[in-house]
Amino acid sequence: MAAREGIVRPVWAAAGLVPTLTVAAFVNHLNVIAWNPFLPFIAEAHGIGIAILGQLPALLLVLSAVLGLVIGPLADSYGYRPTMVLSLLAVAASSSRHDRLAAEPRV
Repeated sequence: MAAREGIVRPVWAAAGLVPTLTVAAFVNHLNVIAWNPFLPFIAEAHGIGIAILGQLPALLLVLSAVLGLVIGPLADSYGYRPTMVLSLLAVAASSSRHDRLAAEPRV
């Protein structure tokens, strides 16, 4: 056990940090590039150009950077748990809205 400034933490507490961050970075990278081979099929299904659809990963990365700069200070001031709960609720709401739109027949 390592003691620093009155806080006692086990040494093994940080042992899983590097593998966890590595897996998180890999999954984030997959989220951006994994669907690139399917761009022609997605573009054909939605009736848009592959070039326009190919700009979507760049837009996702820019949006992620901007939201990271906004949500970071909010998490610092309100706490990480409320920020995570609000973020998960936003993801659930957008996913349910997308599911409803996908289920509606196109005219």
